[in-house]
Amino acid sequence: MATCSAPATTSAVSGVCGLSYGVATSSAPTSGLCAAGTPSQVSGSGPWIWTCTGVEGGATASCSACLGPTVITASTAGASSWAAAKAKQAPVNELPGEFTTPYAQPLSTLAWEDGIYISRDGLNLYATYIPMDLLKAVLDGVSPTQFYLYRRGPTLAGQVFPTNISPPNPWLHADVAIAQRSATSVPFTSWCLSNLHMATGYDLGAFQGDLNTAHTGYDRAVYTDDSLAPGGPKIALLQNVGLSPSPTGTALPSPLNTAGTEFDNPHIELVGGVLVLFFDSQDLQGVTGGKHVFYSTSADNGVSWSSPTEATTVNDTTITNLGGPAQQPHLYNDGSVWWLYFGAANPADFKQAIYRAPQGTPGDWNSWGAPTLVVSAGTTMGVGEPTVTSHGDLSFVVIYKNGSGTAVDTYDADPWYLPHQ
Repeated sequence: MATCSAPATTSAVSGVCGLSYGVATSSAPTSGLCAAGTPSQVSGSGPWIWTCTGVEGGATASCSACLGPTVITASTAGASSWAAAKAKQAPVNELPGEFTTPYAQPLSTLAWEDGIYISRDGLNLYATYIPMDLLKAVLDGVSPTQFYLYRRGPTLAGQVFPTNISPPNPWLHADVAIAQRSATSVPFTSWCLSNLHMATGYDLGAFQGDLNTAHTGYDRAVYTDDSLAPGGPKIALLQNVGLSPSPTGTALPSPLNTAGTEFDNPHIELVGGVLVLFFDSQDLQGVTGGKHVFYSTSADNGVSWSSPTEATTVNDTTITNLGGPAQQPHLYNDGSVWWLYFGAANPADFKQAIYRAPQGTPGDWNSWGAPTLVVSAGTTMGVGEPTVTSHGDLSFVVIYKNGSGTAVDTYDADPWYLPHQ
């Protein structure tokens, strides 16, 4: 009797970066290189680069780790004082039927980390990063020439603060930091300096992007750049760039980015072939009472834009019954409905909280339903800057106050995370 058997087959397995991916370190990593696939030799001197080659034709993953930061402090309250203060403060999940328990991201430092954005796949986290107590300096009304007095927390490797603007003291300014992980089941562990940085003293921040199909970069992205025109941050547009792009974006043309006017916290989406841009401003079109949300659209891939329109259905407190206008807008589609997530003052305590509102009429970007409270400040100073992953997890920022702080070290901003059930 003859016997037959089919040849054994194996499935392709793609390479996956390991636990050393995205970690700031003082020497080249030797372990944790690949969670799947075969690691290459590690090259470079910080950042360190390697690949994880897939099996049986599986894709190859590109991985990296950055050089660790340097900690330089002024007259700070100290890490132990801050740890005790933060342990007593937490925001509140106001939708426990939808989300689980919020937690502070473990990569948080004593540098100022706001402008938080998480990519839709949950694998890339960005922050506007400046090693100082920025809020205390702003509240004290000091000139940027005096920011060095408020210096605190790690300076990222490669971050440069020029001394020729106000010699001999360093001119502190914001750059964009990036943290990366190989899977949403592992934490973000440390910040690295992204390619969105400058050594000239101008602030860069508020990065946000629309991932490409392969999740290897962004079809389009926006960020703010103080060097584009006078009068506060302006918005720059990038197209077809990597996960850590350089500051080579094109300044959005008039009627956006007008001199003497602030354009901040941008968010861009491609909807039905039209680019939809949301942002906030505290002085555009004569608005008062803080930042307000605006939007503009482009039907020619960003070459020209419509005149900015105020999103009155989330800004007008007589409509929303909130304690102030909306700011820090973020668009999210749950598969059927567009939602606008935003920050606004909670009328219960007048602290900044996170809300969301559903779009009423499809295609009408000033048609938003009644806002729902998502996260309240709780025992913190306030929360804001919401961004949402495709799974529905919420990334946001928390502002703390240290009652045992010093005259130049009282507040801090850290990234938090609220997992969707």
